Amino acid sequence: MPPVIMMSIEQGIAHGEEIPLNYPPAGAINATTDEPCTTEMVNEGGQGSLKGSPPKEFDGTRSKLETFGDDFSIYQRINQKNQVMKEPYSRVLMAMSFMKGPKIQDWVRAQMRALDNKVNPQKRGLSESDETL
Repeated sequence: MPPVIMMSIEQGIAHGEEIPLNYPPAGAINATTDEPCTTEMVNEGGQGSLKGSPPKEFDGTRSKLETFGDDFSIYQRINQKNQVMKEPYSRVLMAMSFMKGPKIQDWVRAQMRALDNKVNPQKRGLSESDETL
């Protein structure tokens, strides 16, 4: 099954929605450090980097969506023990980091904002010390 992000794209397409176009592409960010994620990030035990071939960039071309989803799914599974892939927030941002171009950049920006609003306690009116599910 493709990552959650891909399911969202597919649902939008199925409902005839346009993919937004006017924001720059997102970089992947490690949620625990706010540092950019790279394929050099180490595995859980501090050993090695991400393995396998990363998916080719997805430019928003609908006919290439399924291939991108399959390729990212394989990449995710190969690296399932890597901290970037274990953490849902970072995994989604990693997938979005491969989405670039005018056909998809608005959609990526909107998804990043929505994701930040969901995971940032202060944007939901909570203090950092508040515990939530």
